[in-house]
Amino acid sequence: MNRNMVSLLAVAFLLSSAVAMDIPITKNWDGGFRSEFCEPITQTMQHWTAHVIFDHHVDTLDIWVADVQKTLNGGKEFVLVNKASYGEQKDGDKLCVKLVGRVNGDIVPKARFYIEGMDGPVSATQKPIIHTAKRATSHTSSHVTGKVLYRHSGFDPSDYKKGITVLQHGGFDEDSGSVVRDPAGTGQHVLRVFYQKGHYIHVRGHRGIQFYWTPIRPQTTLTLSYDIYFDPNFDWVKGGKLPGLWGGSQTCSGGRHNEECFSTRFMWRTGGGGELYAYIPSGQRADFCTKNICNFDYGNSLGRDSWHFKKGVWQNIAQEVKLNTPGKQDGTAKVWYNGKQVYEINNVNFRTKSSIKIDGIFFSTFFGGSSPDWAPTRDSYNYFKNFVLSNNVTPGHIIG
Repeated sequence: MNRNMVSLLAVAFLLSSAVAMDIPITKNWDGGFRSEFCEPITQTMQHWTAHVIFDHHVDTLDIWVADVQKTLNGGKEFVLVNKASYGEQKDGDKLCVKLVGRVNGDIVPKARFYIEGMDGPVSATQKPIIHTAKRATSHTSSHVTGKVLYRHSGFDPSDYKKGITVLQHGGFDEDSGSVVRDPAGTGQHVLRVFYQKGHYIHVRGHRGIQFYWTPIRPQTTLTLSYDIYFDPNFDWVKGGKLPGLWGGSQTCSGGRHNEECFSTRFMWRTGGGGELYAYIPSGQRADFCTKNICNFDYGNSLGRDSWHFKKGVWQNIAQEVKLNTPGKQDGTAKVWYNGKQVYEINNVNFRTKSSIKIDGIFFSTFFGGSSPDWAPTRDSYNYFKNFVLSNNVTPGHIIG
């Protein structure tokens, strides 16, 4: 037997004899179960395929970091492919997984997990997709080309701000924010925001929430991504604010124009139309206001109706801001909706001095507008989860 044949047999033996990791069932109830675990990463992967194998049939499986590509063995095995924001895994990292399954009856299944090509056998129908990071060639590519800097692991039911870094000033709540179970039925804890009928930004009490969230060091280029769910009975009215990025002082909102800061919140508009709502310096290119709806005192409407939010489904929204060189109009902003780039603006002046950087997430959501006709005509709710900050990342479809 020649040396090449021996090598091939050795590889085949190693693959066939690899043992998947047993994973814990951390919670169960009649008709369902939950598992949370972390898998050590032993080699750098840009994309990955994994398997979850149960000893009983599982009706459905929801997993935060991956999509179910297919099921095998009569519903006992699920083949998973990573979501774009959970792509690159480096040697020495840990891949932490949360999943919720549904079964028929009060069954607590046993489960095992492995990642193809790393700690388990490669499926007969699919080669492992394991390679080092490379630069994406398309705006709508699902490749992760940069580094995930922060991934929020979930909201604490006792206090949605627990475990996150929030500035002391510039916020409000008034009992609008709470942590509840996912309205889509996954069992995951998500942040719910209550907007009371007749309440908008100038009517206190259940008008929404606002806080400045600073989980990482200041950056000059940053991508924010999160998932949002508008209640099926949500009242669009004229519009309202949604979280975005911000930098500098905490005074770029509420009609306060300030050259010492900027903010790029999202907005929903009538009928669910989306836009980037920017407080930025007035020193822009001559054609800036011919392409956008300008109001440098109360915020500029960029890319209005470039996408439309939907009610009753989870959807992903992401923005990338690249700050300008002070004294130049060379900044950019991009928006992705459900993984597809829907808007881009170039030659923007976001800042006037180099000390102003992107400080974090401006979590700001309320109805308004500054007049009563912006207020909802019925109680309305929004839900939020899966906040991710990354650097030089082209987002893919990363709905949780």
